[in-house]
Amino acid sequence: MEAAITEADAKMKKSCENARTKAKKAKQEAIDRVNQVAKEWWQKEKDAERKSLADQKQAQSVMRAQLETEIKYSSARLRYNEIQTDILNEAAALVRHVLWTRTNILTPWQPALVP
Repeated sequence: MEAAITEADAKMKKSCENARTKAKKAKQEAIDRVNQVAKEWWQKEKDAERKSLADQKQAQSVMRAQLETEIKYSSARLRYNEIQTDILNEAAALVRHVLWTRTNILTPWQPALVP
């Protein structure tokens, strides 16, 4: 029974670690994507300076909208990964609690165990 508890705890820890790794990777990808969009926006800004004022304003508004959309998407993705990590951590805690409870169920001849 102790081996099953240890194994289940190890699996939960690994799942949580995997979720954290995925969240960190997604965060870095989001940062890289925002940086790439900003770099593209900056390049298009420089190109737009050579165009007429009307064309420049249109290019700025389009790129700004794209950048704002990308930032919103990245923020939502980061929040999703944080929530996913929180859920996995709560599930791991619940499993550990259930396993601890099952291994420490009182029988009539046992004294009370205090965690």
